[in-house]
Amino acid sequence: AGKSMRKYAESWTATALRAGQNVHWIDGASRINPARILDHFPPTEPAAHEHLHRLFIGRGFTVHQLASLIERLAREVSITDAPLVIVDAPIAMHLDKQVGDHEARCLMRRLMFEVKSIAQNQNVAVLLITSHHAKSKRHQQLLTMVERQSSRQLVERREKGGKRCSPMTMLSL
Repeated sequence: AGKSMRKYAESWTATALRAGQNVHWIDGASRINPARILDHFPPTEPAAHEHLHRLFIGRGFTVHQLASLIERLAREVSITDAPLVIVDAPIAMHLDKQVGDHEARCLMRRLMFEVKSIAQNQNVAVLLITSHHAKSKRHQQLLTMVERQSSRQLVERREKGGKRCSPMTMLSL
């Protein structure tokens, strides 16, 4: 879903890592592959894999674990002084049928509050990678919540027909 924009996040992550900066990547759908980040390093980069020591990956397997990761993120970012946070597929777990609509919306509001606070208070670029096409009423509601709270959106267009493909939402100053 956010596949087309993930490559930009991976490239920006590689750029930050090459500059000696730390990056936090919260993976909401088991999609991160550090090898793809390494692909963005020049072939002449000595020991490119050493840069991955500054990539902090968090993965929650339930929406509640994801919420817990996001709650701890502000403290983690203050410790690592990371200028970039990626939250990949934050909506995916909120679509779990075992989580009610009201609870999903409450958890998403909290997630958005937390990442927006990090972006504003710690001067960090926070990128959320989401699908643009809603698969259900709940999905549409959650997408709308993200869009309303975001300061910017990057949208890649498909070559045929110019339809929107996958937005990347930026929460920054």
